[in-house]
Amino acid sequence: MRLAIGAISTAFIAAAAWANWNDTSTGIDLASLPTFPLTKIRSSLLKDGEQVRFDGLVARMRGSADGPAVDEVVLQGTAKSGKRWAVHFGWVAFDEVYRGDLDGNGTQDYVVIGRSPYGNGRLAPPRRMTALLMDAWGLPVPFEAPLYDDLGPRHVVDALHNGHAQLALGAYDENGWDNRNSVFCSGHWATDLYEPTGLAWRAFAGAASGVTFPLVHRWTYWPECNEPPPVPWKEVTRTGRYSTASIDATSARLEKSDAGWAQLAPAAGCEDFGVGTIVYDQRSRREVALAAKSDYGSDLMERILADKADVTLRGVQRPNGSYCTANLLWASK
Repeated sequence: MRLAIGAISTAFIAAAAWANWNDTSTGIDLASLPTFPLTKIRSSLLKDGEQVRFDGLVARMRGSADGPAVDEVVLQGTAKSGKRWAVHFGWVAFDEVYRGDLDGNGTQDYVVIGRSPYGNGRLAPPRRMTALLMDAWGLPVPFEAPLYDDLGPRHVVDALHNGHAQLALGAYDENGWDNRNSVFCSGHWATDLYEPTGLAWRAFAGAASGVTFPLVHRWTYWPECNEPPPVPWKEVTRTGRYSTASIDATSARLEKSDAGWAQLAPAAGCEDFGVGTIVYDQRSRREVALAAKSDYGSDLMERILADKADVTLRGVQRPNGSYCTANLLWASK
């Protein structure tokens, strides 16, 4: 099973002739959902070599002084136990930083909003959200999702009226359903509500603040696009794409394939595998490679492989029989 780093982020990039995500309605008004209180700590992209401090944490832009330009921001801190941690962001993904107790465990968590480094295609969302749930010891557990608008913290809501944050997040597709028109001319917006469960985010199903989640909104370009497909569409919708809940998880190790690829053993029924966020939790240090910084993810994966660390996959999805994705790979040693 061959591992592709950052595959979840780049899965939104494709070529087509007709559609654009920004000229169809999502079917939901975020302003209708109750907001969750967040405190804005800072905003603006860091400059080459610049660093900022807040809440005992340090964020530094690595640049020319560190050798070849790496275009990443490293957020670092120290847990109550003295264990150090670092989260590697793509440079443009680290912009606005917000603080709030998202899961109600008495520890302040963080929401980071920035641009997506993969905004070079008409399917690629322009923005990105990273949530860091801080455990009781002050160690981060990451969550990532794309944003298709500039509403940023407006996606953090209290739609369940329980004092905990939920994340209202959308996904766009061009999975055809309207048999009056051809390829790329119909699809879906799917909006999920994610709630914190432990230190993971699980998709909520049911009614919340007058909306039933998941909310699937069909879009079509008919009658402007009016050439019927040669074979009628079989409608396919996907929801819960960004969950990191420990359901359908697989305990495994990484090993080298005959072709030199890093692969999982056991293979969990997948010939190829793509991973998003990578966490390597070691005794003295926790390192996080976000999907929006896949270069560092490749380096971290090689270390996990060399150390023969235990691996758990979270948020596993199987879009087809041979290729699987995991929103989060958690390795421990």
